Order: sequence, then C-alpha cells, then structure tokens
Amino acid sequence: MTQLPPVVQQASEYGHLTWFKSIRSAQQNGCVSVAHTDVQTAVRDSKNPTGPAFAVRSDAWTSFIAAVR
Repeated sequence: MTQLPPVVQQASEYGHLTWFKSIRSAQQNGCVSVAHTDVQTAVRDSKNPTGPAFAVRSDAWTSFIAAVR
C-alpha cells in the first residue's frame, strides 16, 4: 500500500464535517478537534478552528490513538 502524506488545507475546506474534541479536555485550550469521514480523519487546533487542518487515512488515525492510549 502506498503511503500518502497528510493533506494540509484550511479548516474551512473541512467545514461540512462535524468536529469534536475529547470530553476529557474539559475547558482546556491545548486540544485538537477531529472530524471523521469514511476514509479520512481531519485534525485541527481547537483554538484556531479556521486555521490549517490536515487529514490522514482513518486506519492511520486509529493506529495512532491505540498507540498513545
């Protein structure tokens, strides 16, 4: 399988997605927001929701989350 680099765009390009952040982040500002599609997970800085965002394959995101837990 070919490894593709993350796609970096303005978060507004992902504006149609439903973004969320962990409930464990409470009111903290140092968090990321994520949004899922069938094939990608988009990630952005929750403090800057209109700034840059990137997307990775959903399976790569799942592997990352499993590794950091």
